[in-house]
Amino acid sequence: MTDLDRRATDAAHDDTAQSRADRLRAEQVEVGLVMQEMLGTRAAAGYLCEKSISIDIATRVLTRPWERRWRSSVNLASFEAVPAIV
Repeated sequence: MTDLDRRATDAAHDDTAQSRADRLRAEQVEVGLVMQEMLGTRAAAGYLCEKSISIDIATRVLTRPWERRWRSSVNLASFEAVPAIV
């Protein structure tokens, strides 16, 4: 493998890792929104804080959901079967 090939492979891996991290954060935000509906804003904010979601993002999605850029394809109805942890 040439040095150029190795750099291209490393760059592709970095993009994949970044994309994976972004998807994970997006799913964590989605879970936070489900928590907000079930347990309230305080519980959702605590969860997002535990997951190291930035305060700017957490504030925006919890107080202005219409400004969200991404919507999950998660079936929110599946969360209804899970008992709430209080």
